[in-house]
Parts: sequence; C-alpha cells; structure tokens
Amino acid sequence: MPFISDRHLALPSDAGEQIDTESISALDHEKSGTLLWADGQSLFGKPELADIYRLAIDCHECAIEGIRSYGGVPFQVETHVVRLLSKAQSLGLRTPYSRRDIEEACIEVAGMPCMRDSYFQIAIWGGAPTGSLDILDASAHFAVQGWNLPSSYRLGKDPSPMRLSLAPLGTGDPPAMLRDVKCSRLSDKHTAYRREAQANGFDDALLLDHQGIITQTTRANIFFVGAGAIHTPKAEGFIDRITRQIIIDIARQENLSVYERYIGTGTMGHASEVFLASTALEVVPVAAIGECKFRSGKITGLIRDRYRQMVKAETSGATREAPRDKATQGIRSSLMRSGTSREKSYASQKDL
Repeated sequence: MPFISDRHLALPSDAGEQIDTESISALDHEKSGTLLWADGQSLFGKPELADIYRLAIDCHECAIEGIRSYGGVPFQVETHVVRLLSKAQSLGLRTPYSRRDIEEACIEVAGMPCMRDSYFQIAIWGGAPTGSLDILDASAHFAVQGWNLPSSYRLGKDPSPMRLSLAPLGTGDPPAMLRDVKCSRLSDKHTAYRREAQANGFDDALLLDHQGIITQTTRANIFFVGAGAIHTPKAEGFIDRITRQIIIDIARQENLSVYERYIGTGTMGHASEVFLASTALEVVPVAAIGECKFRSGKITGLIRDRYRQMVKAETSGATREAPRDKATQGIRSSLMRSGTSREKSYASQKDL
C-alpha cells in the first residue's frame, strides 16, 4: 500500500466542516493511514522506512486496536493498550514492549502537530520486521498508523446518519479463536463486506450470524431504542468493544434500561431509533437498515451528548492520571471476562 504523504494530514481549513460518512470511509484499508511509529522510533517524515514496515504488517497476522486523540490527548489510552496486549496474547504474540512503553508511544503520536485531533491504530504482529516471509522468525513488533480525522465532537457538529445494508447470513460468524480479537484477518473480511455495501449505495453492512441474528456492523456496535429502553446484540461471537461498554454504562447512569440479547432482523423494524458506537465513529445515528427507516431521537442525542461530555472531561486540560468518569470505571477489569451462557433468548416484537 502506498505511503500517504504528510500533506494528507493537514487539518481542515474550515473549522466547521461536518464529519460525514464519506470522511469516515477514509478508514478503509484501501486508504491506509500514515505509519508514524514502529519498534521504538518515529517514522514521521521517513516514507521509505514506513513502506518497509507496512509491507511487514500486510504479510503477517496482527492484533489491532483503535484510539482517538482529542486535542493531543489519547482517549482511554490505558484501557485500549490493555485490550491490545490481551488480543496479542490470544494470537500467541509476545511483544518485548511493556504496557507503559506502548502507552508512551501513543502519547507521542497524539502529540504530533498533525495528529492532535485524529484516529490512529496500534498494532502488534509477529514475524520479520522487513516483510520477510521467514517462518522461523517469531519476533513480535509494534507500530502505530494514523488518520487526520477530527471527530464531530471537536468540530462542534453532528455526524450524518448512516444507511446500512443487510449482509448475507454467516458474515457475523468469525472463527472461534478470533471471536474476541480484532485482527487483520477479520478487518480484511469486514472491508470487503463494507465495500460491497457502499457499491450498492449504503454506508456500511450489518453483519448476521448463520441463524440471521444481528451481531455488529463492519466497524461499530449497534444499539436499538424501543419503548424508552436500549437493546443491543449480546456480545457473543463478536468483539465487546470498549466504546460499547462505555455506552452501556452511560445509559444505565441515565436510568435507561439496557438489554443485551439476541435480536433477529424481523424485530428491528419495531425500533424507534438506532445508533452505532465505536472509537472511530463515536456515536452515529442510523437512518436506515435496508428498507427499514429510523429517525434520530432524544435517546440517541442523550447518549451522544453524555459521551462527548465524558471525552471532554478526560481530555480537555485534564492530566492523564485524573479520576475517570464513572462510566469508565471497571471497564479494564472486564476485558478478560469469560463468555456468558450461549443459550439464546431471541427478542420478540414486543421487546422493541
């Protein structure tokens, strides 16, 4: 993949530019971000070396985690790094870098002039750092690549609602060993599903398991609102993202009932609101899923505003060691939770 030059990292000239679904598409693998840091050194302004590392990442399996930077402060960096190291362990990757080493790299990247308001991914992969396919090389490496993608919160604008297509059955069924791991193998498959959806006029694809149960989109978790309560797919067979956990905690702090359950496509049309949540997207309303249309209502707006308030509290002039919002407490310890019972309780029409 070609190195993206520094000019692509310039901040928008219009501070009021709206973040829309087209700008979010810059996160696709076909438009890879700039590789900024790898194995203990900054790659900023070193395109030749960055190309070598990018080839290495493309040639090997890697664990991936995404982080947002707000005003030069990486949001929830400690929690994301813990998740990354857990994923790497699941893939049998033992990195020589400590949790603190990786956190400091993220802080360094977030402080770069072009990355103060951005989204970046941290990755650990195994194998030769230069792209060699030497199967005897079991060393692990670490890198950071970034996109200058200011959040809607920082721009003071609301994101455009997204339209989702329904992906075929089984697209939400990853291999058993990868169900709790965000890795390059799944990212490549999700990119293909998303590209197909975009070719048909949608923004993303809603993935289904082999029984037609909703799991997630290719880049976010999904939430349905009905009768004043929030319903979200039970986190079995897909990644329980950090942002998903935060959104659930925020909703419960606002005295909203949250039901984690199996949701079939036949019941989603009974929802009054639908929204997505992830580190990259933050909180985005859904305008349509296939032929079903939805409006952006009060609960979606409440969750979005509370999420923004939490981000502001943690990143606006606060030290990185400041006390966290209640919605973030306990999330790190929950990352290693074992899966719950797989007995399915399908949501009926009255649930939504």
